[in-house]
Amino acid sequence: MVADSGVGQEVIGMVLARTSLRAPNETSRWHLERGSDARPVDRRVLRQATVSKAVRALTKRGFLEEGERQLKSESEDGRRARSLESLRFGHGVVIAGVHIAQRGNVPKFITAVLVGLDSTRGLAAESRELAGGDTDGWKGVAHAIHDLVTNLKMQLDAQTHDRLAAAVDAADADFDPSLRAQREEQLAAFTPFELFGVGVEVGAPVFDGAIASIARAGGATKVDYHGFEEELQDLFTDSQGSITPVVIENDVNALAVLAIHEEHYAVPDLAVISVFDEGVGAGLVLDGRLRRGGNGTAMEIGHLQVVHVPGTPGAVDFHGDQAPPAEGLVRTFEDLCECGRNGHVDTRATPSRIAGQLGVTFDDALALNTDEACVTFRSAGFALGRAIAHVSNIVNPTRIIVYLPTRLARPKDHTAAAEYRPAATAEICAAFGNVGRAEGDFLTFRPLAKEDVAPLCARAAAVCLLQGFIEHALRVDGCSFSTNRKAGTRELVS
Repeated sequence: MVADSGVGQEVIGMVLARTSLRAPNETSRWHLERGSDARPVDRRVLRQATVSKAVRALTKRGFLEEGERQLKSESEDGRRARSLESLRFGHGVVIAGVHIAQRGNVPKFITAVLVGLDSTRGLAAESRELAGGDTDGWKGVAHAIHDLVTNLKMQLDAQTHDRLAAAVDAADADFDPSLRAQREEQLAAFTPFELFGVGVEVGAPVFDGAIASIARAGGATKVDYHGFEEELQDLFTDSQGSITPVVIENDVNALAVLAIHEEHYAVPDLAVISVFDEGVGAGLVLDGRLRRGGNGTAMEIGHLQVVHVPGTPGAVDFHGDQAPPAEGLVRTFEDLCECGRNGHVDTRATPSRIAGQLGVTFDDALALNTDEACVTFRSAGFALGRAIAHVSNIVNPTRIIVYLPTRLARPKDHTAAAEYRPAATAEICAAFGNVGRAEGDFLTFRPLAKEDVAPLCARAAAVCLLQGFIEHALRVDGCSFSTNRKAGTRELVS
């Protein structure tokens, strides 16, 4: 695409980035030329001819198309604003996002969604339970993902064609020849959707496009992701060598990318924290870009020590030779973290640990109002808040977004669960980095129902695919063209 456009890949990246910045709202060549102050990439003014060449190439490729609205340029020096032809992301290109639900680091379910390039148009979604063979070295998971995404796209193509055909029949029923001709033209012009790429999120650190294996306590079950990324990319490479790019991302890092995308980069720095059933994860965006750290484990706040300081009474040393309870067994606050240490956030702040501590299911725990239950929920909230306070003191993000299970974010009155969020909030607001800040100016709790986790995370993974493509085009991803993921992205801009 770049070779035929007459502009460099950085310009292609800038135009896509600026279109994405305004999405799902439409944009125009005028806005693409001038950019904005949102990010460094938006501040460079582009020549009109340069933008026109990039738009022409992207339109030919299907990434952009004419919009439906007339926009106005902003008035400059008192001159009258002029009407502008609008542009938007092409509706014929889709991204697949995949969420892998894990239990004890073992994949159990996958959910795939197809969304438009603006990430707001949800077009199709489907989930599948993984069979035992699917988890063999995770390569089986790659095949399950490929089958699910491929079938989902085929269904979308068929449903769209059938809908257009039905619209022609409806025009017949209305005895409207001109409307029939218009809809016949639309039906004749229909082509299957183009799959731009596949974003996959996993509950594990990701660095340089690869998943880091997670060592668990006891020396057992070191989760082996070896071959998963390569197998998945090979499956999305056809017999002619044409690559549909695959991007792998950590689950909460993906939510952080989605958050900054939905914020339209209005704030340059934000932290996203999510409390899942068995663990707490976080993602960090600084200067508008996701930060992974030296090996992909940045913001693993679930492994922050929040109960006992090593060397003090009550502290427990590392027990790498002691295996955690087997999957499915109850775990209390006193049981070790997956990593073999005591007192981590993951051992206190999660629904599974709260339930284990109280000896009931989490649903039953939410209805309790005993003194023991109040202390338990308060302690769990404190652990979460203390971890986020550490984040505030170290990186001082402009915004903090915390995803909580719905019944913790919005508990019923007069229940012990109502202790959780205030305890967390008090710790966060007491952090030195947050002194003097009004809670509503920087802290947001978002309820996340269990049934909404998979589609939200899958959509976030899809956004990561587009973001990864843009960062590659802008040459800010440090890409050495050495991995399948990057080779796939390279092909699209070459």
